Amino acid sequence: MKRVYNNFIKNSAGEVFPRVLPKVISRVISRVISKSLPISGVFFVMVFGIFLNSCSLFVKEKIILWTDQPEAAAYVEYFNSLHNFSKVEICYKENILKELSDIKKQPAAQHPDLVMGYRLNSLNSSENYRSLDKLLGDDKIDPKNFYTGILSTGRENGRQMLLPVSFNLPTLIFNRKINEKVSSITISLDEIKNLCKEFNKTQGSHLKKLGFSPFWNEDFIYYVAVLFGNSFSKREEGNINVEDAKIKDAQNYIFSWIKEINGGYKIERAFTEKYINVPMYKLVDDGRILFAFISSKDLLSIPEEKRKDLTFRWLSYKDKIPVEDDILYAGISAAAENRRGAEIFMKWLFTPSVQKELIKINHFKRLNIFGVCNGFSAFKKVTEREIPNESQMFLGHIPPADFLIFPEPKPADWNSTKERLISEWFVDEKK
Repeated sequence: MKRVYNNFIKNSAGEVFPRVLPKVISRVISRVISKSLPISGVFFVMVFGIFLNSCSLFVKEKIILWTDQPEAAAYVEYFNSLHNFSKVEICYKENILKELSDIKKQPAAQHPDLVMGYRLNSLNSSENYRSLDKLLGDDKIDPKNFYTGILSTGRENGRQMLLPVSFNLPTLIFNRKINEKVSSITISLDEIKNLCKEFNKTQGSHLKKLGFSPFWNEDFIYYVAVLFGNSFSKREEGNINVEDAKIKDAQNYIFSWIKEINGGYKIERAFTEKYINVPMYKLVDDGRILFAFISSKDLLSIPEEKRKDLTFRWLSYKDKIPVEDDILYAGISAAAENRRGAEIFMKWLFTPSVQKELIKINHFKRLNIFGVCNGFSAFKKVTEREIPNESQMFLGHIPPADFLIFPEPKPADWNSTKERLISEWFVDEKK
Protein backbone atom coordinates (compact mmCIF):
# COMPACT_ATOMS: atom_id res chain seq x y z
CA MET A 1 0.00 0.00 0.00
CA LYS A 2 1.10 3.54 -0.71
CA ARG A 3 -0.06 6.47 1.40
CA VAL A 4 -1.46 9.33 -0.68
CA TYR A 5 -2.70 11.66 2.04
CA ASN A 6 -3.62 11.45 5.73
CA ASN A 7 -6.95 9.62 5.63
CA PHE A 8 -6.62 7.60 2.43
CA ILE A 9 -4.46 4.80 1.05
CA LYS A 10 -3.64 3.97 -2.58
CA ASN A 11 -3.08 0.32 -3.52
CA SER A 12 -0.86 -1.07 -6.31
CA ALA A 13 -3.74 -0.84 -8.80
CA GLY A 14 -4.05 2.89 -8.18
CA GLU A 15 -7.34 2.63 -6.29
CA VAL A 16 -7.95 4.98 -3.35
CA PHE A 17 -9.89 3.90 -0.25
CA PRO A 18 -10.31 5.18 3.34
CA ARG A 19 -7.49 4.83 5.81
CA VAL A 20 -9.99 4.85 8.69
CA LEU A 21 -10.99 1.18 8.27
CA PRO A 22 -7.56 -0.35 9.10
CA LYS A 23 -7.30 2.03 12.10
CA VAL A 24 -10.70 0.98 13.47
CA ILE A 25 -9.91 -2.72 13.11
CA SER A 26 -6.49 -2.38 14.74
CA ARG A 27 -8.06 -0.63 17.75
CA VAL A 28 -10.67 -3.39 18.02
CA ILE A 29 -7.98 -6.07 18.06
CA SER A 30 -6.03 -4.19 20.77
CA ARG A 31 -9.09 -3.89 22.97
CA VAL A 32 -10.09 -7.53 22.45
CA ILE A 33 -6.62 -8.62 23.50
CA SER A 34 -6.85 -6.41 26.62
CA LYS A 35 -10.41 -7.79 27.18
CA SER A 36 -11.85 -4.29 27.44
CA LEU A 37 -14.31 -4.79 24.55
CA PRO A 38 -17.06 -7.45 24.61
CA ILE A 39 -17.59 -9.84 21.70
CA SER A 40 -20.79 -8.01 20.73
CA GLY A 41 -18.72 -4.87 20.28
CA VAL A 42 -16.35 -6.76 18.00
CA PHE A 43 -19.27 -7.90 15.86
CA PHE A 44 -20.65 -4.35 15.62
CA VAL A 45 -17.33 -2.85 14.59
CA MET A 46 -16.68 -5.55 11.98
CA VAL A 47 -20.10 -4.94 10.41
CA PHE A 48 -19.41 -1.22 10.52
CA GLY A 49 -16.08 -1.86 8.81
CA ILE A 50 -17.76 -3.77 6.00
CA PHE A 51 -20.15 -0.86 5.57
CA LEU A 52 -17.27 1.58 5.32
CA ASN A 53 -15.55 -0.64 2.78
CA SER A 54 -18.46 -0.25 0.37
CA CYS A 55 -19.54 3.26 1.23
CA SER A 56 -19.49 5.73 -1.65
CA LEU A 57 -18.88 8.49 0.91
CA PHE A 58 -15.18 7.62 0.57
CA VAL A 59 -14.84 6.06 -2.85
CA LYS A 60 -17.20 6.16 -5.81
CA GLU A 61 -16.64 2.61 -6.97
CA LYS A 62 -18.76 2.53 -10.12
CA ILE A 63 -17.11 3.73 -13.34
CA ILE A 64 -19.62 4.09 -16.18
CA LEU A 65 -18.26 3.27 -19.64
CA TRP A 66 -20.15 4.09 -22.82
CA THR A 67 -18.94 2.17 -25.85
CA ASP A 68 -19.98 0.97 -29.29
CA GLN A 69 -17.64 -2.02 -28.96
CA PRO A 70 -19.32 -5.28 -27.81
CA GLU A 71 -15.84 -6.82 -27.47
CA ALA A 72 -15.01 -4.37 -24.69
CA ALA A 73 -17.17 -6.40 -22.30
CA ALA A 74 -14.47 -9.07 -22.02
CA TYR A 75 -11.84 -6.43 -21.24
CA VAL A 76 -14.07 -4.80 -18.61
CA GLU A 77 -14.61 -8.20 -17.00
CA TYR A 78 -10.83 -8.64 -16.81
CA PHE A 79 -10.33 -5.16 -15.31
CA ASN A 80 -13.03 -5.77 -12.69
CA SER A 81 -11.43 -9.08 -11.70
CA LEU A 82 -8.18 -7.26 -10.90
CA HIS A 83 -9.61 -4.29 -9.00
CA ASN A 84 -11.33 -4.52 -5.64
CA PHE A 85 -12.62 -0.98 -5.32
CA SER A 86 -12.97 0.29 -8.91
CA LYS A 87 -15.60 -1.51 -10.98
CA VAL A 88 -16.55 -0.58 -14.53
CA GLU A 89 -20.18 -0.76 -15.56
CA ILE A 90 -20.47 -1.01 -19.34
CA CYS A 91 -23.28 0.61 -21.34
CA TYR A 92 -23.47 -0.35 -25.00
CA LYS A 93 -24.30 2.56 -27.32
CA GLU A 94 -24.75 1.62 -30.97
CA ASN A 95 -24.59 5.26 -32.10
CA ILE A 96 -22.22 6.66 -29.52
CA LEU A 97 -21.58 9.94 -31.37
CA LYS A 98 -25.29 10.81 -31.32
CA GLU A 99 -25.62 9.74 -27.68
CA LEU A 100 -22.73 12.00 -26.68
CA SER A 101 -24.18 14.89 -28.66
CA ASP A 102 -27.47 14.49 -26.76
CA ILE A 103 -25.90 13.81 -23.35
CA LYS A 104 -27.48 16.86 -21.70
CA LYS A 105 -30.91 15.32 -22.28
CA GLN A 106 -30.06 12.38 -20.01
CA PRO A 107 -30.08 12.27 -16.18
CA ALA A 108 -26.69 13.06 -14.62
CA ALA A 109 -26.65 9.64 -12.94
CA GLN A 110 -26.50 8.03 -16.39
CA HIS A 111 -23.68 10.18 -17.74
CA PRO A 112 -20.50 8.27 -18.62
CA ASP A 113 -17.15 8.57 -16.88
CA LEU A 114 -15.38 6.86 -19.77
CA VAL A 115 -16.09 6.71 -23.49
CA MET A 116 -14.69 4.28 -26.04
CA GLY A 117 -15.79 4.32 -29.66
CA TYR A 118 -15.03 4.88 -33.32
CA ARG A 119 -14.25 8.41 -34.52
CA LEU A 120 -14.82 10.12 -31.18
CA ASN A 121 -12.61 12.92 -32.50
CA SER A 122 -15.50 13.90 -34.81
CA LEU A 123 -17.12 15.81 -31.94
CA ASN A 124 -15.94 19.05 -30.36
CA SER A 125 -13.41 17.72 -27.87
CA SER A 126 -13.47 20.61 -25.40
CA GLU A 127 -17.24 20.21 -24.97
CA ASN A 128 -17.30 16.42 -24.69
CA TYR A 129 -14.02 15.24 -23.13
CA ARG A 130 -11.55 16.11 -20.39
CA SER A 131 -7.90 16.75 -21.18
CA LEU A 132 -5.63 13.72 -20.73
CA ASP A 133 -2.39 15.70 -20.65
CA LYS A 134 -1.65 14.92 -17.01
CA LEU A 135 -1.92 11.17 -17.71
CA LEU A 136 0.89 11.31 -20.29
CA GLY A 137 4.56 10.94 -19.40
CA ASP A 138 7.46 8.50 -19.24
CA ASP A 139 6.28 7.06 -15.92
CA LYS A 140 2.57 7.26 -16.84
CA ILE A 141 1.04 6.58 -20.26
CA ASP A 142 4.17 6.82 -22.40
CA PRO A 143 3.59 8.71 -25.67
CA LYS A 144 6.61 6.94 -27.16
CA ASN A 145 4.62 3.67 -27.18
CA PHE A 146 2.26 4.99 -29.87
CA TYR A 147 2.72 4.89 -33.64
CA THR A 148 4.18 8.14 -34.90
CA GLY A 149 1.37 10.42 -36.01
CA ILE A 150 -1.56 8.64 -34.41
CA LEU A 151 -1.61 10.60 -31.14
CA SER A 152 -2.17 13.86 -33.00
CA THR A 153 -5.52 12.55 -34.30
CA GLY A 154 -6.87 12.78 -30.73
CA ARG A 155 -5.45 16.24 -30.03
CA GLU A 156 -7.29 19.55 -30.16
CA ASN A 157 -5.83 23.02 -29.58
CA GLY A 158 -2.60 21.49 -28.33
CA ARG A 159 -4.31 19.31 -25.69
CA GLN A 160 -4.60 15.52 -25.76
CA MET A 161 -8.34 14.93 -25.47
CA LEU A 162 -8.54 11.32 -26.68
CA LEU A 163 -6.15 8.39 -26.89
CA PRO A 164 -6.24 6.01 -29.88
CA VAL A 165 -6.81 2.39 -28.91
CA SER A 166 -6.65 0.59 -32.25
CA PHE A 167 -7.07 0.98 -36.00
CA ASN A 168 -7.78 -1.05 -39.14
CA LEU A 169 -6.59 -1.15 -42.74
CA PRO A 170 -8.27 -1.59 -46.16
CA THR A 171 -7.49 -5.11 -47.30
CA LEU A 172 -7.51 -7.17 -50.51
CA ILE A 173 -8.05 -10.92 -50.14
CA PHE A 174 -7.18 -13.42 -52.87
CA ASN A 175 -6.40 -17.09 -53.47
CA ARG A 176 -3.08 -18.42 -52.20
CA LYS A 177 -2.40 -19.78 -55.69
CA ILE A 178 -1.22 -16.35 -56.83
CA ASN A 179 0.63 -15.55 -53.61
CA GLU A 180 4.03 -15.67 -55.31
CA LYS A 181 2.92 -12.98 -57.77
CA VAL A 182 2.55 -10.47 -54.93
CA SER A 183 5.88 -10.40 -53.13
CA SER A 184 5.29 -7.50 -50.71
CA ILE A 185 2.96 -7.39 -47.69
CA THR A 186 1.12 -4.62 -49.53
CA ILE A 187 -0.50 -4.60 -52.93
CA SER A 188 -0.54 -1.44 -55.01
CA LEU A 189 -3.34 -0.17 -57.21
CA ASP A 190 -1.19 -0.80 -60.29
CA GLU A 191 -0.48 -4.40 -59.23
CA ILE A 192 -4.20 -5.07 -58.80
CA LYS A 193 -4.93 -3.70 -62.27
CA ASN A 194 -2.18 -5.72 -63.93
CA LEU A 195 -3.13 -8.98 -62.22
CA CYS A 196 -6.78 -8.41 -63.13
CA LYS A 197 -5.83 -7.86 -66.76
CA GLU A 198 -4.20 -11.32 -66.81
CA PHE A 199 -7.13 -12.91 -64.99
CA ASN A 200 -10.15 -11.48 -66.86
CA LYS A 201 -11.82 -13.92 -69.24
CA THR A 202 -14.54 -13.22 -71.79
CA GLN A 203 -16.87 -15.50 -73.69
CA GLY A 204 -18.29 -13.71 -76.66
CA SER A 205 -19.40 -10.33 -75.41
CA HIS A 206 -19.71 -11.48 -71.80
CA LEU A 207 -17.25 -11.69 -68.92
CA LYS A 208 -16.90 -15.16 -67.39
CA LYS A 209 -14.22 -14.07 -64.92
CA LEU A 210 -13.53 -10.58 -63.64
CA GLY A 211 -10.57 -9.81 -61.42
CA PHE A 212 -12.01 -6.84 -59.58
CA SER A 213 -14.16 -3.76 -59.98
CA PRO A 214 -13.69 -0.57 -57.94
CA PHE A 215 -17.48 -0.18 -58.02
CA TRP A 216 -18.06 -3.31 -55.98
CA ASN A 217 -17.27 -1.35 -52.83
CA GLU A 218 -17.60 2.42 -52.40
CA ASP A 219 -15.02 2.37 -49.61
CA PHE A 220 -12.46 1.17 -52.15
CA ILE A 221 -13.20 4.22 -54.31
CA TYR A 222 -12.85 6.43 -51.25
CA TYR A 223 -9.42 5.02 -50.35
CA VAL A 224 -8.26 5.45 -53.93
CA ALA A 225 -9.14 9.14 -53.54
CA VAL A 226 -7.20 9.22 -50.25
CA LEU A 227 -4.17 7.58 -51.86
CA PHE A 228 -4.24 10.24 -54.56
CA GLY A 229 -3.70 12.86 -51.86
CA ASN A 230 -7.14 13.84 -50.55
CA SER A 231 -7.24 14.04 -46.75
CA PHE A 232 -10.90 15.14 -46.59
CA SER A 233 -9.98 17.00 -43.40
CA LYS A 234 -12.62 18.81 -41.35
CA ARG A 235 -12.60 22.60 -41.62
CA GLU A 236 -13.36 24.84 -38.64
CA GLU A 237 -16.77 25.71 -40.07
CA GLY A 238 -17.59 21.98 -40.27
CA ASN A 239 -17.32 21.27 -44.04
CA ILE A 240 -14.73 19.08 -45.72
CA ASN A 241 -11.52 20.17 -47.38
CA VAL A 242 -11.47 18.82 -50.96
CA GLU A 243 -8.80 19.27 -53.62
CA ASP A 244 -10.57 19.14 -56.98
CA ALA A 245 -7.43 18.35 -58.99
CA LYS A 246 -6.69 15.28 -56.86
CA ILE A 247 -10.30 14.12 -57.11
CA LYS A 248 -9.98 14.41 -60.88
CA ASP A 249 -6.82 12.27 -60.81
CA ALA A 250 -8.66 9.57 -58.84
CA GLN A 251 -11.61 9.72 -61.23
CA ASN A 252 -9.37 9.31 -64.28
CA TYR A 253 -7.59 6.36 -62.68
CA ILE A 254 -10.79 4.49 -61.85
CA PHE A 255 -12.63 5.29 -65.09
CA SER A 256 -9.68 4.14 -67.20
CA TRP A 257 -9.55 0.93 -65.13
CA ILE A 258 -13.19 0.16 -65.94
CA LYS A 259 -12.78 0.95 -69.61
CA GLU A 260 -9.34 -0.51 -70.40
CA ILE A 261 -9.14 -3.48 -68.01
CA ASN A 262 -12.77 -4.51 -67.47
CA GLY A 263 -14.16 -3.78 -70.93
CA GLY A 264 -16.45 -0.89 -70.03
CA TYR A 265 -19.34 -0.13 -67.68
CA LYS A 266 -21.97 -2.14 -69.54
CA ILE A 267 -20.10 -5.44 -69.66
CA GLU A 268 -18.90 -5.01 -66.08
CA ARG A 269 -22.41 -4.27 -64.82
CA ALA A 270 -23.79 -7.39 -66.53
CA PHE A 271 -21.17 -9.52 -64.75
CA THR A 272 -21.93 -7.86 -61.42
CA GLU A 273 -25.68 -8.42 -61.72
CA LYS A 274 -25.18 -12.08 -62.65
CA TYR A 275 -22.54 -13.17 -60.14
CA ILE A 276 -22.14 -10.70 -57.27
CA ASN A 277 -24.94 -12.10 -55.14
CA VAL A 278 -22.97 -14.20 -52.63
CA PRO A 279 -20.19 -13.28 -50.18
CA MET A 280 -17.18 -12.04 -52.12
CA TYR A 281 -14.75 -14.43 -50.45
CA LYS A 282 -16.76 -17.32 -51.91
CA LEU A 283 -16.35 -15.93 -55.42
CA VAL A 284 -12.60 -15.61 -54.79
CA ASP A 285 -12.48 -19.17 -53.52
CA ASP A 286 -14.47 -20.40 -56.54
CA GLY A 287 -12.17 -18.56 -58.96
CA ARG A 288 -14.93 -16.35 -60.36
CA ILE A 289 -13.15 -13.17 -59.23
CA LEU A 290 -9.53 -12.54 -58.26
CA PHE A 291 -9.82 -10.01 -55.42
CA ALA A 292 -12.32 -9.02 -52.74
CA PHE A 293 -12.05 -5.80 -50.77
CA ILE A 294 -12.73 -5.86 -47.01
CA SER A 295 -11.62 -4.21 -43.78
CA SER A 296 -8.94 -5.92 -41.73
CA LYS A 297 -11.46 -6.17 -38.87
CA ASP A 298 -13.53 -8.55 -41.03
CA LEU A 299 -10.73 -11.00 -41.80
CA LEU A 300 -11.64 -13.35 -38.96
CA SER A 301 -15.33 -13.27 -39.93
CA ILE A 302 -14.45 -15.43 -42.95
CA PRO A 303 -15.01 -19.10 -42.00
CA GLU A 304 -11.77 -20.81 -41.04
CA GLU A 305 -12.17 -23.56 -43.65
CA LYS A 306 -12.27 -20.84 -46.34
CA ARG A 307 -9.47 -18.74 -44.85
CA LYS A 308 -6.93 -21.52 -45.22
CA ASP A 309 -7.08 -21.18 -49.02
CA LEU A 310 -6.98 -17.37 -48.96
CA THR A 311 -4.37 -14.77 -48.19
CA PHE A 312 -4.38 -10.97 -48.11
CA ARG A 313 -2.43 -7.76 -48.63
CA TRP A 314 -2.88 -4.16 -47.48
CA LEU A 315 -4.06 -1.71 -50.13
CA SER A 316 -1.28 0.74 -51.01
CA TYR A 317 -0.06 3.24 -53.57
CA LYS A 318 3.47 4.62 -53.79
CA ASP A 319 4.41 2.95 -50.48
CA LYS A 320 1.50 4.47 -48.57
CA ILE A 321 -1.25 2.55 -46.73
CA PRO A 322 -4.38 4.51 -45.77
CA VAL A 323 -5.58 3.83 -42.23
CA GLU A 324 -9.37 3.52 -42.05
CA ASP A 325 -11.33 6.48 -40.67
CA ASP A 326 -12.83 4.35 -37.91
CA ILE A 327 -9.99 4.66 -35.42
CA LEU A 328 -11.09 3.48 -31.98
CA TYR A 329 -10.56 6.09 -29.24
CA ALA A 330 -10.89 6.16 -25.47
CA GLY A 331 -11.35 9.23 -23.32
CA ILE A 332 -12.77 10.68 -20.13
CA SER A 333 -16.17 12.30 -20.50
CA ALA A 334 -16.55 15.98 -19.68
CA ALA A 335 -19.59 14.86 -17.65
CA ALA A 336 -17.59 12.31 -15.62
CA GLU A 337 -18.70 11.96 -11.99
CA ASN A 338 -15.90 9.51 -11.17
CA ARG A 339 -12.90 11.09 -12.83
CA ARG A 340 -10.41 9.32 -10.55
CA GLY A 341 -11.86 5.93 -11.43
CA ALA A 342 -11.81 6.81 -15.13
CA GLU A 343 -8.13 7.72 -14.86
CA ILE A 344 -7.37 4.38 -13.20
CA PHE A 345 -8.98 2.55 -16.13
CA MET A 346 -7.18 4.67 -18.74
CA LYS A 347 -3.77 4.08 -17.14
CA TRP A 348 -4.54 0.37 -16.99
CA LEU A 349 -5.75 0.10 -20.59
CA PHE A 350 -2.77 1.98 -22.00
CA THR A 351 -0.16 -0.30 -20.45
CA PRO A 352 1.72 -2.58 -22.91
CA SER A 353 1.62 -5.60 -20.58
CA VAL A 354 -2.15 -5.20 -20.15
CA GLN A 355 -2.72 -5.00 -23.91
CA LYS A 356 -0.68 -8.19 -24.28
CA GLU A 357 -3.13 -9.91 -21.92
CA LEU A 358 -6.15 -8.46 -23.75
CA ILE A 359 -4.88 -9.97 -27.00
CA LYS A 360 -4.65 -13.34 -25.24
CA ILE A 361 -8.20 -12.93 -23.94
CA ASN A 362 -9.46 -12.77 -27.56
CA HIS A 363 -8.11 -16.27 -28.13
CA PHE A 364 -9.05 -17.65 -24.70
CA LYS A 365 -12.68 -16.50 -24.99
CA ARG A 366 -12.86 -17.33 -28.71
CA LEU A 367 -14.03 -13.83 -29.53
CA ASN A 368 -13.17 -14.22 -33.23
CA ILE A 369 -11.39 -10.86 -33.22
CA PHE A 370 -7.74 -9.86 -33.32
CA GLY A 371 -5.52 -7.31 -31.61
CA VAL A 372 -7.22 -4.86 -29.26
CA CYS A 373 -10.98 -4.57 -29.84
CA ASN A 374 -10.56 -6.12 -33.31
CA GLY A 375 -7.84 -3.82 -34.60
CA PHE A 376 -4.12 -3.16 -34.63
CA SER A 377 -3.03 -1.69 -31.31
CA ALA A 378 -2.06 1.98 -31.40
CA PHE A 379 1.02 0.79 -29.49
CA LYS A 380 3.58 0.00 -32.18
CA LYS A 381 5.50 -2.72 -30.31
CA VAL A 382 2.31 -4.42 -29.13
CA THR A 383 1.14 -4.70 -32.75
CA GLU A 384 4.52 -5.85 -34.06
CA ARG A 385 5.25 -8.40 -31.32
CA GLU A 386 2.02 -9.60 -29.76
CA ILE A 387 -0.52 -9.77 -32.59
CA PRO A 388 1.50 -12.25 -34.72
CA ASN A 389 2.07 -14.40 -31.61
CA GLU A 390 -1.65 -14.82 -31.00
CA SER A 391 -2.96 -14.66 -34.59
CA GLN A 392 -0.74 -16.66 -36.91
CA MET A 393 -2.48 -15.26 -39.98
CA PHE A 394 -0.75 -11.93 -39.27
CA LEU A 395 2.71 -13.46 -39.16
CA GLY A 396 4.67 -11.64 -41.88
CA HIS A 397 1.75 -9.25 -42.48
CA ILE A 398 2.36 -6.47 -39.95
CA PRO A 399 2.24 -3.17 -41.89
CA PRO A 400 5.42 -1.04 -42.03
CA ALA A 401 4.95 1.87 -39.63
CA ASP A 402 6.34 4.44 -42.06
CA PHE A 403 3.77 3.44 -44.72
CA LEU A 404 0.73 4.34 -42.61
CA ILE A 405 -1.34 7.46 -43.38
CA PHE A 406 -3.50 8.31 -40.35
CA PRO A 407 -6.76 10.08 -41.22
CA GLU A 408 -7.65 13.64 -40.32
CA PRO A 409 -10.70 14.17 -38.03
CA LYS A 410 -14.00 14.04 -39.89
CA PRO A 411 -17.45 15.50 -39.07
CA ALA A 412 -19.86 13.39 -37.03
CA ASP A 413 -22.06 12.86 -40.12
CA TRP A 414 -19.08 11.78 -42.23
CA ASN A 415 -20.48 8.38 -43.28
CA SER A 416 -23.52 9.90 -45.00
CA THR A 417 -21.44 12.78 -46.40
CA LYS A 418 -18.87 10.36 -47.80
CA GLU A 419 -21.56 8.25 -49.44
CA ARG A 420 -23.05 11.33 -51.10
CA LEU A 421 -19.68 12.62 -52.35
CA ILE A 422 -18.61 9.24 -53.75
CA SER A 423 -21.94 9.01 -55.57
CA GLU A 424 -21.56 12.51 -57.03
CA TRP A 425 -17.92 12.19 -58.07
CA PHE A 426 -17.77 8.61 -59.28
CA VAL A 427 -21.07 6.72 -59.54
CA ASP A 428 -23.12 9.51 -61.16
CA GLU A 429 -20.17 10.65 -63.24
CA LYS A 430 -19.70 7.25 -64.87
CA LYS A 431 -23.34 7.25 -65.98
